[in-house]
Amino acid sequence: MRYFAILLLACFASTLAADDVGVALGNKAWLLLSEPLGPGPEANKDLHPHAGDPVFPAPNWGGSGGYAPTELWQFDAATGKYSRLTQVVTNKANLDWVSGRRTLYAPFLIGGEPYALHYDAARLHDGSSICQALKASAARLNEGRRPLLDGVVLASSEYLDAPAVSPDGLRIVFRAFAGKASTLRVFSTTDWKLVAESEARNWGRPVWTGATSLAAVAYNVAYGRVKEEDPQPLAGQLIDVQLHESMALSVLLEGAFPPDTYSRAIAFDAMRGKLIVARQDARKSPRKDVPNEIVVELRDGAKLERELVRFDHYRGVVIDKTGVFIAGVRDRAVDDDKKNDRRLLLAHLRAISPAPESGEKDEVVVRPHYELSPDGRGGLQDLGDGIGAMIEPVLNPTAGKQGEPPLLHTLNVLNWVSCNTLRNPRAIQYLSAMARRFKEIDEFTFTYGEGDKARLVRPRLQSTLLGFDLDIKLDDKAIKNKKGRYLELFSNEGRKGGRIRVEDNISGNWQIYTLTGDGTVAGDRVFGNTGEDGAMKQTEAKDSGMYDKLLSQIDSRKLLMLVGLELSADNGGLTFAGRDTWRDPITGLLRRIWVFKRQGAGKDAATMGFVADAPYRSDDMPNAHPLLVAAVAFAMAGGGVQSSILAFDQSYIELPDLSPYKAKGPAMILPKVVRAFARNDKGGLDEQFSATLLKEFDHPTVPGGKARCGYNVWGARQDDNFTKPAMVVNVK
Repeated sequence: MRYFAILLLACFASTLAADDVGVALGNKAWLLLSEPLGPGPEANKDLHPHAGDPVFPAPNWGGSGGYAPTELWQFDAATGKYSRLTQVVTNKANLDWVSGRRTLYAPFLIGGEPYALHYDAARLHDGSSICQALKASAARLNEGRRPLLDGVVLASSEYLDAPAVSPDGLRIVFRAFAGKASTLRVFSTTDWKLVAESEARNWGRPVWTGATSLAAVAYNVAYGRVKEEDPQPLAGQLIDVQLHESMALSVLLEGAFPPDTYSRAIAFDAMRGKLIVARQDARKSPRKDVPNEIVVELRDGAKLERELVRFDHYRGVVIDKTGVFIAGVRDRAVDDDKKNDRRLLLAHLRAISPAPESGEKDEVVVRPHYELSPDGRGGLQDLGDGIGAMIEPVLNPTAGKQGEPPLLHTLNVLNWVSCNTLRNPRAIQYLSAMARRFKEIDEFTFTYGEGDKARLVRPRLQSTLLGFDLDIKLDDKAIKNKKGRYLELFSNEGRKGGRIRVEDNISGNWQIYTLTGDGTVAGDRVFGNTGEDGAMKQTEAKDSGMYDKLLSQIDSRKLLMLVGLELSADNGGLTFAGRDTWRDPITGLLRRIWVFKRQGAGKDAATMGFVADAPYRSDDMPNAHPLLVAAVAFAMAGGGVQSSILAFDQSYIELPDLSPYKAKGPAMILPKVVRAFARNDKGGLDEQFSATLLKEFDHPTVPGGKARCGYNVWGARQDDNFTKPAMVVNVK
């Protein structure tokens, strides 16, 4: 019976939790983040400096109510570094059924000292309290790997969340859940004794409006974790709470208010002494096919001071010394209802300087931010001290496996560029199914041989054989066929820097070029069959007009193969460059992207955009967060740089391991169609060609049947494939 009661409490509490991920003061933030996805850079000097950084923040709901394990980390904006503060997460060494549960949540500060709430589903502390408030500096893990909670300042037999500390630091208020409703409980921070408690209602998260006064929304119905992309406002009342010998409650406003799982529906602007309130306007919007708008207002208690901004959907508020920042979503462009460019906007309420003749003191400036997620399963959080953090849901590529939830979250602190859970390059290796597959190929091992002769083999990605059908868009007299075929055999072996063979028939006849040698200009050799007899003839690298192009093709293959992303930038790893957007010049579709940069040799580099959009139903993105666009640049022999933009289709082909071993590595995931663009004089993009990836191909240079496309091609080891006309490779 006790086990059933604990399980019931666990599911109940996880449903009602407010997802506070951090708190900030000065140039530091204390954030609930997951462990790094592998060992830190201290384990390998070649790893990226941020490879040991934490990744996903706490909000991580699943069908079972589970959370990702998280700890409290400190981010120092002055140094741009993270440090871990706690070790109290329950893991599989404690109880199997809570192995995936987050145990720390809702951090807060008292006198600049970080605290956090701890949810002890197994009642490991004293057999009666399921929730404790911990002083983070004293929370640690004992040798038995069970939480040793030396930092407990408050223990509760009921679930607590939504902590808020009074302006003078003498009081703290929580929501306490007992049954389906909740109460507001105020404690003294000096002795942690209960000061006052409200009646039981469906309280939203409370905010302090003074040393002894609070405001909170009391919803008419209970609501749980936000699972819809656009959660609708709920009917309720805005309540003023005065602390005397008992709580005195009075209704300030009735209406419908946004749920505040991720973002507060109300906030208090201490500089102006006014409430910021988001509510649904009861009047129908004059715009067609748009629901009642959300109006955000400045209020002096029950009195309306001014309307600040209107949205279709509300996403949160942050207050600093310069003013108020309010996030919301509009579904249509204001200037044209026919434009479907749904985007997130930030409205800034700020003082006008210099003051106009009208005497108006404040103005509201609204700017769109297409690069930020408009999804309601996230939002803008006020970490305190004017620091704003955007919680953005992302599609989980391992959803459904061992209870993995459909969504994860990324964290983007708007005020600090380097405070971002995507700067760890291992995050993209986890989130992107394409990148993760390359990692699995790179780490694939098997045992070869038997007995004393058995050895562990790690083939890695040694070579690729790719075939494409081309559709040429360029208007060039040298191109006879607008549609042609392009083949490429690439090998990491046989030449310092790799060697390559390319062939195509876009000018009519099949033309073959190969680059092999020792990796130096003096020792490299270029072969081609462009003579009248069709034989492969050798040219010194320095005398060949194809040498630069073949070197660029090798560099392109290395840059676009998603291997070793966790390495340092000097070793070809990824570096996070921020969030942006990409509008497909063919379809006009606008997608949010995460931008990473990869440095090759010298001036060779690629700026890569991975799909950031995370629909709840992943039907249109089965491989999760794939590579969408890449701007690739190559250094030329004359000192210049050649660049092109590659856009990748959102349909995929899996190409097999073609090695002769019985044990095969996982198939490589590649986009089915690649389009190449170049910038024109007006700054627009002109399509040069599109290339459709093949699973197999046949043509005159492949004797005996069809050649299969794939990786670890045994024929790439043979020098004949780089010096003779006929290609000898794996044949179907």
